[in-house]
Amino acid sequence: MIQVRKRGLLSGVAMCVVLMLALTVTCDAALFGLLKSRRSSRPAPVVKQSLMVFPFDKDAESAAGVPDDFGQGIGEYLRTTLTVSKGYSVFLFDQRLTPIRRAREDNVVKEQEINGPFFSEKAKADKLADLMAIDLYIIGSVESYTYDKDKKSAELMLKADLINARTGKLIQQFMIGGSAAQGAQPLDEEELQSIAAGKAVEELAQFRSLLADWDDNYKAGKGLIFLHPTYADRMVESLAIKALLLPVVTHRAEAVIRPATAANAFRQLGPSTVIWLPGAEAENFRFTAELTRSLPCFQLELATDPQRNAEAIGDLLARL
Repeated sequence: MIQVRKRGLLSGVAMCVVLMLALTVTCDAALFGLLKSRRSSRPAPVVKQSLMVFPFDKDAESAAGVPDDFGQGIGEYLRTTLTVSKGYSVFLFDQRLTPIRRAREDNVVKEQEINGPFFSEKAKADKLADLMAIDLYIIGSVESYTYDKDKKSAELMLKADLINARTGKLIQQFMIGGSAAQGAQPLDEEELQSIAAGKAVEELAQFRSLLADWDDNYKAGKGLIFLHPTYADRMVESLAIKALLLPVVTHRAEAVIRPATAANAFRQLGPSTVIWLPGAEAENFRFTAELTRSLPCFQLELATDPQRNAEAIGDLLARL
C-alpha cells in the first residue's frame, strides 16, 4: 500500500513537471514578446543639447539710454525663458563656472577674454564655449533703444546669433523688437525698459520653435518659419506697393538709396520671377514690365547693420 502511494505521488509530481515544461514552452514566445513590446513602447530618452547664453552687448550710440548691466539682465531672462525647452539644457555664462575659473587660474584665458563684449568680439565666445564643451551658444546685442517722455513709452531692438559651438558657424540670426507704454498705472522709464525687454525676449525664444525641422535640415537650405497661426493677428492679407527696391550688398556703415531706371529693375526682377514660376513666362514678363513702369524704382545699397537698412526704407516710404 505504501509503495503504491509512493508511486502515485511520484507520478503526480512527474505530471506536474511535464505540464510546467509544456506551459513554459508554449508561453515562452508570448511572454517574451510581451516584455519586448512593453520595453519598445517606452519613449526614447530625450537627448538635450547644451546651450549657453552670454550676456548681451549694447550699441554705445543707439542704445546709450540703457544701463551698462542691462545686457546681463537680458541674458538671464532669456536663459529663464529657454529653460522650459525640452530639447536644451540651458545655462548662463558666468566667470565662476568651474571650467572658466580653472582656465583663468591656469592662465589658459586672460581676464579680458572672460569679460564682454561678446557679440562684437565673437572670438571670445568661441574660446569660452570650447572650454565649456557645449553644443550651442547665443550671443546678442541691444541694437537700439528709445524712450518717449511725452508718450511715456519705450522701444528697443535686440539682435541675437545662435552659434554651433562645435564648428563656430552661425545657425540663425534673429532681430526682435519689444515695446511698452504706460497704461492706467504710472510706470517710470526703468520699468518700461524691463517690460519692453521682456516682450522682446519672449518673442526671441518663440521663434526657435517655429523653425521647421531646422536642426535636421539647416545645412541643406534656408530655415522655414511658419508665422501663421502664431502671429496671425499681426499679418495682413494685402498691402499697397509704393516702390521697388533693388538691394545691393556693399558692406557700408550707412544704407544709401539711389534712383534706378525701370529697365534696370525689370532686368533684375523679371528673369528671377520667371525661373520660379515655370509655365507662365509670358504673363509673368508682362506683369513685371507693367509693375516696373508704373512704380518708382530705387537701388538700396545695404549697410552691414539691418537696423540702418530698415531706417533708410522707412525714410523713403515717408517721402513717397
